[in-house]
Amino acid sequence: MKKFFTILFLFVLILSTYGQQQQKVKVIYFGKDKTMDTSAGQDPLLTLLKNDSRLDVTDYRNYSDTTGSNLFSHDVVVLSEALGSGDGAVIQLLDIIKTEGKIKPFLNMKLYAYKSTTWNFGTPADANTTKLKVLPNKSNHPIFNQVTISNNIIEVFKRLANDAGAAGTKGINYAHSLTANVPQTFETIAQPNDDGKTIENDAVSIHISNDNKYIGIGFNYGAMCADNATNLTNDGLQILKNAIDILVTPFLTKIKENSTNEIKAFALNGEIKIFVDNPTIVSIYSYEGRLIQKVPVQNYTSILVKPGLYIVNIAGIGSKKIVVE
Repeated sequence: MKKFFTILFLFVLILSTYGQQQQKVKVIYFGKDKTMDTSAGQDPLLTLLKNDSRLDVTDYRNYSDTTGSNLFSHDVVVLSEALGSGDGAVIQLLDIIKTEGKIKPFLNMKLYAYKSTTWNFGTPADANTTKLKVLPNKSNHPIFNQVTISNNIIEVFKRLANDAGAAGTKGINYAHSLTANVPQTFETIAQPNDDGKTIENDAVSIHISNDNKYIGIGFNYGAMCADNATNLTNDGLQILKNAIDILVTPFLTKIKENSTNEIKAFALNGEIKIFVDNPTIVSIYSYEGRLIQKVPVQNYTSILVKPGLYIVNIAGIGSKKIVVE
């Protein structure tokens, strides 16, 4: 009988661990089925979300919900394209988040629609450029992991487009004169490159809240979908991937705090030492969920970090807590 209960206990434990590992982050995608140019493709951001095995994605295009009932059953909110007036739709979502007092991790691709009176955001504009300019001392931000930055410039789009993805003059957009009346503070990470056009000193094309729960990115929807959704450069696409990582990682670290004997990682002399049997991707997160570094590893790597508690994730294997003293 004792042997039976021992086997039963192990069986339940295995099922529990398996369930933990299979749990996914629930993401809701807000968008709009616009009339696009025949050469345009599906929003590459939606494709990234749907192809991410860590996520359970609800495609909520052409929404009309003003109650927030769909919003709060999900972990992460993504707004790619607004329904009707961009301003009105963004106000609807942002005001729900603020009024309900339930701040959700939020990726907002509608920087151009920063006009909400409740949030007191400023003035939107098109920069007519394909390039981002990274602010001083921001090039090491996790939003730029594996992104090529040359003289503080990132090439995001291959060409300019219109809102439908045909030929046009839009690419990077921005907002300026921002005075957000919300609990968070925001850090400006990048502005549009001026490309000979006068750009306000306080222009914002990427900004992130101090709690890493809000990311605003000014990429024009038509430019993203242009040329069968191939108009984003690899660096532009990587910025979107990094934004998703920043928002979903806190949920993943809660889900996958169990480690296995397959994870060969330990701390020594202020460094995290990692050994792998096959080439893979290793990600280091703070215990609060902030992505610290993401690197390809062939056999071995050593990563210098500050003292603290970290989650080491080895792609395809799992995660492990590491204490660095």
